[in-house]
Amino acid sequence: MLLKKLIKNLKLYEVIILLSVIYFFLNPYITDITYFLLSMIFPFKAEENYFILDNGFKILVENECNGLLGILIFVFALYLFGVREKKAYILGVFYAFFINILRIVLIVFLTNSNSEYFNFYHNILGRVFYVFLFLLGLFYFKKLKSDTDFTTF
Repeated sequence: MLLKKLIKNLKLYEVIILLSVIYFFLNPYITDITYFLLSMIFPFKAEENYFILDNGFKILVENECNGLLGILIFVFALYLFGVREKKAYILGVFYAFFINILRIVLIVFLTNSNSEYFNFYHNILGRVFYVFLFLLGLFYFKKLKSDTDFTTF
């Protein structure tokens, strides 16, 4: 009950500080989880945090690739949209993590077919893909918030 009351009364700057602390402490662990999941998906040779593609190109999965920052931004955006239901945040975290995994899969498979365009795939196409699905998810949660109280999940 106390935690619920505390969360309800959080100020915007307190949420930002809390998300920053979570990011700092969880970042390496989320990278390991991301790399582990990707190594189960990809048919490529895995070496440390690298995937060696069929064309010999190496892709490094590092802390910035794990999607934790995107997850925290998604949670923050839900907060700004006025979503307060815990189930929405839990679903939102899994959604944001999943779209980041899809983004990496897209980049890796495109790079495997043509590694010359890795920077384009990573910096442009991957981000557009991520932002599109990110905004689609925010729209969904915002619309769902107006249609239900999340107690039906």
